[in-house]
Amino acid sequence: MPVIFSLYVKDCGMVEKKEGKENKKCSTMPNVLIKGYKILRTVRVGQDFSLAEVEHKQSGIPDCLCGSHRLIHYDSYRRYIKHVSENGAIYHLKVKCKRYKCLDCGRVFRERLEGVRPYARHSERFKNRLVSEYARNVCNKAIARIYRISASTVERAIHSRYEQKLKEQINYPCPEIIG
Repeated sequence: MPVIFSLYVKDCGMVEKKEGKENKKCSTMPNVLIKGYKILRTVRVGQDFSLAEVEHKQSGIPDCLCGSHRLIHYDSYRRYIKHVSENGAIYHLKVKCKRYKCLDCGRVFRERLEGVRPYARHSERFKNRLVSEYARNVCNKAIARIYRISASTVERAIHSRYEQKLKEQINYPCPEIIG
């Protein structure tokens, strides 16, 4: 007489009970896809993009500018970031970030997010994807439509990448002896 167990499948934050032979929980968005972040909750999974609430996995407590290590957790806040995972899927992340207070100087500062510049709403990997699309001769309007951002944002990402490459070429040391 076979024993039938229930299989739980997690999809879009809801749990459905399905017939199966063993107990397993299947995650819709594995942690491997978004490096440096811990997934708290999957809000929406779609073909064009997925929405998830995540928390930044930080290695140790950050240092204050005064050099002190005496910090306390001061506050938490949310940042909304568009990110491209390692498998190429687009994610809209709602990142839970922390703010710290230095007990020596009284300064309040926030943690740095890996791969995201301060005040930015797009990860560096997302911007690199926009530039690679542009390099494959896709126009700005089409890129903006595909990734659901404005054409001016695409233009700024492209200009910043090419400006960065130009600065790298200018900084090469000149030879001391010519000829």
